[in-house]
Amino acid sequence: MKTRNRKSFETVSPRQKEEEQLQKSFVRSISFRRLVIFIAVIFVVSTAIIILSEVLNDWLLPRFALWEVHLLTIVGIPISVTIVAYFVRKKEAELYRNIVRENMERKQAEEKLKQVNHELKELNATKDKFFSIVAHDLKNPFTGLIGSTELLLENINKMDTENILELSQILNDSAKSGYAILQNLLDWSRSQTGIMKISIEKINLKNLIEENISNLLLNSTNKEIDLRSDVKDDIFVLTDRNMINIVLRNLLSNAVKYTPRFGKININAILNGNAVSILVKDTGIGISNDNINKLFRIDTDYKRPGTANEQGTGLGLKLSKEFVEKLGGKIWVESELGKGCEFKFTLPLNKHE
Repeated sequence: MKTRNRKSFETVSPRQKEEEQLQKSFVRSISFRRLVIFIAVIFVVSTAIIILSEVLNDWLLPRFALWEVHLLTIVGIPISVTIVAYFVRKKEAELYRNIVRENMERKQAEEKLKQVNHELKELNATKDKFFSIVAHDLKNPFTGLIGSTELLLENINKMDTENILELSQILNDSAKSGYAILQNLLDWSRSQTGIMKISIEKINLKNLIEENISNLLLNSTNKEIDLRSDVKDDIFVLTDRNMINIVLRNLLSNAVKYTPRFGKININAILNGNAVSILVKDTGIGISNDNINKLFRIDTDYKRPGTANEQGTGLGLKLSKEFVEKLGGKIWVESELGKGCEFKFTLPLNKHE
């Protein structure tokens, strides 16, 4: 009773049911074929032995008794049939294995195709959402530009120097914001279309970081931020210069954006076996644990203004993650709200993986 109850609760997958049905139908078909073949073999062998016995009658009877000839016939027929049946069964088993294997391969191919189609649908949905986010964010800087230029055009004769300077600052901020969005969008599109190829070369990490610090010197000086590098001279990496430049540019510009006036930003590099870890640490406003997981995802719309109301889309971090992973590294962030951030990413030293 217990065994019957246990079996009643067992579940059988659709694939197992289909294979069982295939096996049953195959067994039914080969059973009929086996019966036909068995009858045919008996008839052929019996006929052959009778003919042979007639032909060799003169040769067998002088040497064997009649009952011995009949015994030879009786024993020979089953042996012959058994041998033929063995080879027939072997061929049937081989045919069955081929049918099962082909069926399994077809099922696996169908499942793989379904999985690929599902992934493509998710990817298309993600990209659609991504483009809607970028389009919305790209609209904001141009809205500021249009509004400020219209105000300037209509009231320029009535404005004093202070008002003109204020509008000029708004125009400059809007232009920079729009340019940053376009720059990241261009880099991302080049990566997706395959235009941006990986070109490995030996790079002095300290020199590359100092170049990016120099490019942000005006922004950090305006906010009186102490931006410095502690990277040693003897660290070299084999990597793609353009991709690492984009990663460093985005991490450093984010650090400047979210660090308040008189804050500090420090860049360092630590050797760890066959890899190097690059650290960008700031004393900015930090990120909550709930929002950390949103930073590198392309399907999320997480952004916030900087400490001087700088605008952005969050595209830079998503782009940085993609490039770091293409170069064989990893990127992550450690942060607490109100206590700054420390972005870290790794790169292989000696080879691109």
